[in-house]
Amino acid sequence: MKGTLNVAKQTTAAKALFVAPTALNSGLTSICLGLVRALDSVGLRVGFCKPVSQPREAGDAVDRSIHFARAKTNLNPPQPIALKYAQRLMSQQQGELLLE
Repeated sequence: MKGTLNVAKQTTAAKALFVAPTALNSGLTSICLGLVRALDSVGLRVGFCKPVSQPREAGDAVDRSIHFARAKTNLNPPQPIALKYAQRLMSQQQGELLLE
């Protein structure tokens, strides 16, 4: 059927799905929000999280992906950590802090 998503509900359904980009500006946010909408429409609980933000314009207070997710869904995802902060932690061998 065109325009429908058939999902078999299982007792051992995945608890998380991680989608990673293959390149910058590859449309990952659009794909993920499409998945959120499709899965939500069939009754599955969904969320959206962007762990690390891309560099953004100086005037942007909220990451564009997070702004888009909040505007187009009923979700309120947390603000991601800044890329420079993540890079600093990794260079200082403090990658475990990124996992908290």
